[in-house]
Amino acid sequence: SRVFVADGIGGGFHAQHVTELEEAIDIMTEDLPELRSFLLPASPSIAVAQCHVARTVCRRAERSVIPLVNSGVCDPNALAYVNRLSDFWFTAARWIHRHVAKQPNDIEYKRPHRGARQRQRTRVEAKDEENEQDHM
Repeated sequence: SRVFVADGIGGGFHAQHVTELEEAIDIMTEDLPELRSFLLPASPSIAVAQCHVARTVCRRAERSVIPLVNSGVCDPNALAYVNRLSDFWFTAARWIHRHVAKQPNDIEYKRPHRGARQRQRTRVEAKDEENEQDHM
């Protein structure tokens, strides 16, 4: 069984990389509406679509890395990084959708009734000064 030592030079994956991703996620999250439901990955922006593809690839990679970590051939910090990286891409997609594509609303999944299999699209109104002034 091989044990990794995180030295940031190749002897392991340094946890600082995970911390830096978490900090970037926190910065983007500060001015996004709170999540209350699952979101549809929908936007008129190609950049947002590319972020969602990157997120999907990271999730697939994460599922591949789990058995490697469990068998001791991969640094657990690498798994944590891939997990945070997928969260980064999700948050980046939401941030770009709102601030670059100028789409103030996320699109949530909503079930039409309890037990339904198909979900409907609904817009989540952002709560910010612009929207409040528009409604006055």
